[in-house]
Amino acid sequence: MKILGLIVEYNPFHLGHLYHLKQAQAMLKPAATIAVMSGSFTQRGEPAIIDKWARAQMALTSGVDLVLELPVAWATQSALNFATGAVRLLAAAGVTDICFGSEIGDLAPLQEMADVLLEEPPRYRQALQKALRQGHSFAVAQGKALAQCLPDIEPESFAQPNNTLAVMYLLAIKKFQLSIRAHTIKRLGAYHSLDPMAPLPSATAIRQQVLEGQPIAGMPEAAKTILAQRIQKGQGPVTWHRLAPYLFYRLRSQSRADMERWPDAGEGLGDRFWLAARQTNKWEELLSMAKTRRFPLTRLQRLATYILLNLDRGRLARIDLELPPPYLRVLALNTSSVEVRMLLKNSQLPVIYGAHTASAADCRLGECLQLDVQATDIHSLAWEKNSRSGLDYTHPIVTR
Repeated sequence: MKILGLIVEYNPFHLGHLYHLKQAQAMLKPAATIAVMSGSFTQRGEPAIIDKWARAQMALTSGVDLVLELPVAWATQSALNFATGAVRLLAAAGVTDICFGSEIGDLAPLQEMADVLLEEPPRYRQALQKALRQGHSFAVAQGKALAQCLPDIEPESFAQPNNTLAVMYLLAIKKFQLSIRAHTIKRLGAYHSLDPMAPLPSATAIRQQVLEGQPIAGMPEAAKTILAQRIQKGQGPVTWHRLAPYLFYRLRSQSRADMERWPDAGEGLGDRFWLAARQTNKWEELLSMAKTRRFPLTRLQRLATYILLNLDRGRLARIDLELPPPYLRVLALNTSSVEVRMLLKNSQLPVIYGAHTASAADCRLGECLQLDVQATDIHSLAWEKNSRSGLDYTHPIVTR
């Protein structure tokens, strides 16, 4: 029995996501499809445009049978930890096959890149250190080092974001010897295209439409309706602009030495952030003052997310990203799927349907779950109406 796994953010769910979902299902003909999805904050260090239950509902109406939340401790990490957490969560849920998009659309070169990263031969390590000394970000330096080791692969392939995540999924499968088969589908459309009339517009373009109050294009009708309903209720769109005052409060409440507590704050970035927050209270200006070639936008946004969520190095150490996520948190469920019910019954991990069901005896589970609860509470601070805490305790799972 094949169980298809997808690693998604659906921020929001659009026609490109639908294309990938249907292509993967047609290729594998699975008995059930499980998606692991970022919750309130995403891998690029941005708040999700609407809440996680609404985005899970979009997936359910489009043919996904089970949506699990990737705990925020993994969901907001750089590519390797994000991918590792997601793949290990899918493995624990009983997934047999994963299918991901990639710009290259071919598994063989992605496997070659993953092999180099797993083995880290001397040539790779030397090229990586050289690129880092030249002031490149780690992601760019890694791409340059891979290009040195794999000259037969097109150089631009190493820097393309979906290829990067695909390689990290494959690396995680190899490193932890997971019994999951990998498949890839060529990604169509530009990653950050702002053209709303493109056949498969990006999530970036759709979010831009929403923020500008334009008619929304590029989404399945059911998903578009869900998005519109949340916005009409004053529960979106959630952006850094709306959360920035809370971030600046936290930044200005810290001493300069406190900045060393945060993940990704090394190499002087924490100091740049601390100084910038004392010269402006504008989100774009904060990013502009702190950004350099070494510190790309995604790293700045992730640092801001850690500070906003109080996710410091000590808290991450207690959660321990080297271990798999400690539970399966169900956001949405196709109740008619016998296969999904059996998988949840036989899960290697505790299955959580609401935050109140967590066992207080498991300290790591409790720490991780409490962080998810806090992330939801902070996310809802950006709502114009009906903002309240404790939604993880009261919101029912989405069903069909």
